[in-house]
Amino acid sequence: MGFFMFSEKFILKNSIELPKGFNIERQLWYNFYNNKNSFDLKKLIDFLIIDEQHIFAEKLLQKYNLLDPIDIPIDLGNKKIEKKLNLHFENKKISIFLKNFIKNIKKIKSDDDFKFLNQVGEYLLSKGDIANSKILFNKIIEVQPNNENSLSSLGAICLIEKKYELAESYLITALSLNEKSFQNLSNLGSLHRDLNNIKAAHNLYLLAYDINKNNPDILSCLAATFSNLNNFSEAERIYKKGMIIDENSHSLLTNYGTYLCGKLNYTEGLPLLLRAVKIKPNAITLNNIANVVTNYGEQKNSINYLDRALAIDPKYKEAYSNKLFTSNYDPHLSPQDLFELYKTINELMSKYLINSKIDESLKNTLKQKEIYNLGFVSADFNNHAIANFLIPLLSHISRRKFNIYLYSNSNIIDEYFVKYSDLGVMAKIFELSDYEVSKRIIRDKIDFLIDLSGHTSGNRLSVFKMKPAPLSATWIGYNFTTGMKEINFFLTDDFQLTEAMNKYCIEKPVSLGKFFTSFKPINSLLKNSCSPFVNNKFITFGTLTRGIRINDSLIKIWSQILICVPNSKLLLNSRSFLDRSVKNYIEKKFINCGIESSRLIFEFTALDVALSKIDIILDNFPHNSGTTLLESVYSGCPFITLSTEISLGRFGGSINNVLGLQEFNANSNLEYVNAAVMLANNTEKLLYLRSNLSEIVQRSLIFDHANFASRFENKIIELIEGNLK
Repeated sequence: MGFFMFSEKFILKNSIELPKGFNIERQLWYNFYNNKNSFDLKKLIDFLIIDEQHIFAEKLLQKYNLLDPIDIPIDLGNKKIEKKLNLHFENKKISIFLKNFIKNIKKIKSDDDFKFLNQVGEYLLSKGDIANSKILFNKIIEVQPNNENSLSSLGAICLIEKKYELAESYLITALSLNEKSFQNLSNLGSLHRDLNNIKAAHNLYLLAYDINKNNPDILSCLAATFSNLNNFSEAERIYKKGMIIDENSHSLLTNYGTYLCGKLNYTEGLPLLLRAVKIKPNAITLNNIANVVTNYGEQKNSINYLDRALAIDPKYKEAYSNKLFTSNYDPHLSPQDLFELYKTINELMSKYLINSKIDESLKNTLKQKEIYNLGFVSADFNNHAIANFLIPLLSHISRRKFNIYLYSNSNIIDEYFVKYSDLGVMAKIFELSDYEVSKRIIRDKIDFLIDLSGHTSGNRLSVFKMKPAPLSATWIGYNFTTGMKEINFFLTDDFQLTEAMNKYCIEKPVSLGKFFTSFKPINSLLKNSCSPFVNNKFITFGTLTRGIRINDSLIKIWSQILICVPNSKLLLNSRSFLDRSVKNYIEKKFINCGIESSRLIFEFTALDVALSKIDIILDNFPHNSGTTLLESVYSGCPFITLSTEISLGRFGGSINNVLGLQEFNANSNLEYVNAAVMLANNTEKLLYLRSNLSEIVQRSLIFDHANFASRFENKIIELIEGNLK
């Protein structure tokens, strides 16, 4: 029987339709049939693609169950088949092909075969299948411990997973095999950059750069560390050099765009980020775009970008938190809408982000003690706004009642970090996994654990999901529910604890009394005794907020106030407005509401300088401002606020309530406008407040640190002892 006849019968017997013009006499088909060797199958597929027999190639693969279409680990030269295979990949699991190779990997001896297997792993990794690519690379180094490609890939994977110690081990081993690998030097640099070891990262990028001076990724990373080291001129030079070499480099577009936006040059930076996601949609880049868009007051657009990021990477924790954080500022969302969103996202976070659980038998149980262990978790034990509230509390809390433990999720070491370290047992958890942090908290025998971040940057809410302490609460850093049933309490005050909060707060709201903190300004603020209107001959309203808090509804209300108070002006003091495109965008919205641009002052100056120019602060809604409201009244500048149903919109009202300034609290848009207009027309009242408000604040409960510490202690002990078994 001739070869052609034999092969044809075999194909017909197995019900494979022979395509027209297919050269059945190719020797590779014979090799494949006789040897059942998958590497020869790979070569056969190469020829099939060359012959444009794509459908037949897929039928062969499916028929013999050796390789699913989703996992063809070859250089697919034809875009049509590549697109089709990518669609398959989204809907199927790892192929039998890969399982068979892993099973028989010890039989493989050829370097070409191992090279091919590395290509398979890289293909899977490029498609986001980290788990299976990691399995394959680990199997390869079981057989070939010095396989440089697999060691390098495992180092890169561990870097993605933030397993820094393991990543460093793999990368250093790979570099010992090939010290000229610029990719491994670059990845090792990225590891050190993640750990905030910027100088070490920079030196490694320089070594990589010496080997390959025209690699866009290396140029991008090197420029980033120049920026971190405040050498901005060199960072700009390297970025621009990279853009000349490859203006479509995803890495350069992303890093240079992020750099420019960080310099508040959204006008040039945002288009680069948009180009980057057009070339290759990437979750981190989409998240960065979302953060930039909030400066324009475009909450909905920002959320759309975050949704796109999460569609690409459902395990992207920061994007979930950013979506909740941004949604708080959306005036179109009702408390019920927010509540449902928080529930949904926390279910998704539980599904995608909790990789391990703590054995219940290892956890501590509550017992009555003379001294309880109280823990605080934050990324902000440094020069951050919470120092205004936390340092006075920790300075006054009784060490006869509590041992204090501080868990810092940041590598920033400054004078405030040193102060905090003197006020409690400090543990740096930035480099630790959630499981490792939870074990540390259990080892410290924490009775009550307090989150200070909510869904702000650097939070470790995923640790709280593991419930490493018997009881937990969220306080001060977010002023709203986390949406997590694993956290027991939301600490607030009488004014903010409404019926709506009982309904829309997942945690149990608990009041700390008339005010939920005390305040001691960490910034030196001038107490201005002279009202600006005396010299200006007109009233200056002001806002000290970021762009994210501004929305169309707010602009309309502020415009009504300006119209009702002739010749008045509005000063908008924020970093956001240093970018001309943001300023022009917001300015145009005011113009559309009938306000001439001459009545708007956009700037960004030191807080005390800005407050010296403002007669009346206009607070934001639905999300009130925070620390700046306390800094304003401390400096003698009153504010008008509108209180909503939930705590996000009741912080300002709570301050005025404590100070006896309830007349400046509004419950509707009309009341808000009327309160602002009435105060603007009452120059006698403005003069009195400018001279006396700072003293009123300092005599109030807000400045009574010992009193608040006592109330805080008593409430925590009450909650602990109320939950003793």
